[in-house]
Amino acid sequence: MAGYYSVLDPRGFDENAYRRYWFLDLRDDARREFFDPWPYISGRPVESDRELCVAIEKPGDPLDFTYGYSFVPLIVPRVASLLTEMAADDIQLIPARLPDGQCLFILVVIRLEDCLDYHRSDVTRFTREHACAIGRPEREGKPHMVKQLIIDPSRTHDRKLLRVQNWSGDLIVREDIKQTLEKAAVTGVTYASVT
Repeated sequence: MAGYYSVLDPRGFDENAYRRYWFLDLRDDARREFFDPWPYISGRPVESDRELCVAIEKPGDPLDFTYGYSFVPLIVPRVASLLTEMAADDIQLIPARLPDGQCLFILVVIRLEDCLDYHRSDVTRFTREHACAIGRPEREGKPHMVKQLIIDPSRTHDRKLLRVQNWSGDLIVREDIKQTLEKAAVTGVTYASVT
């Protein structure tokens, strides 16, 4: 059975990378309003008729794969082509533009799988009190924090890219996707095994 990996942002672990590379944020170009990231990381297709632009929050060297605000992944056309070739059924690409007109794509993973291995992961769950205090009583018993994510590969339906039900913040890739991105020398990603 194939291994799976969480796609991580090396800028969060390496001070030199933090200083060297750009940081991007998404904006609604038409209205300059707050950008709601949730639909783009929820593991479901997004209906998008808005023109989005990408703001450069901190200048630096560009990356092929960049996590923007709230971990919304932005990818260059070369990476979009690779992922479309290997995993078209698992993704949706939404165009967005840098201030200079360069095209990037928001990578929306549209597969949400119930594959969290609660026995092997380090999970803190919402209590009734906490879920009610934040106005989300339906979150009781659901993950509040996952310190170590482990998934059950037998419950992934062999997806190549996926989000984990009840913990969709992590973007998960199958080992063959990881190897393809590494072979293509895609910048801006590092990986942690979740199997």
